[in-house]
Amino acid sequence: MAERANRFQKAAESRGTRKTAPEKVDQEPKKATRKKTKRGESARRTDPVRVTVDLDPPAYSQMRRVLLDVAEEADRPTLTAAAMWRALLEEASADPALLARVAKRIGAADTEDS
Repeated sequence: MAERANRFQKAAESRGTRKTAPEKVDQEPKKATRKKTKRGESARRTDPVRVTVDLDPPAYSQMRRVLLDVAEEADRPTLTAAAMWRALLEEASADPALLARVAKRIGAADTEDS
């Protein structure tokens, strides 16, 4: 037992023997300099951003039917929902008439929900 206590005593005495670096009193702490950026001027994202959409069962079934139809039309065995949403987004961005129809539909849906 005394041998064990002696080991612990030696370990305790060996602690705290390291010397710490002397503190620099002459220098003032550096202030964080952060460049203020305007909206849209910050770093651009490079990683994909995950988006989640909650669909009620009829809308989900409609989406699945559309995916199957588009996959068949494109002569592909399957098509992901993400591929369809990306294509729809590009089409809506490039076609002002389509974008106007979508906006009108969203506006009509908002008035129905009220």
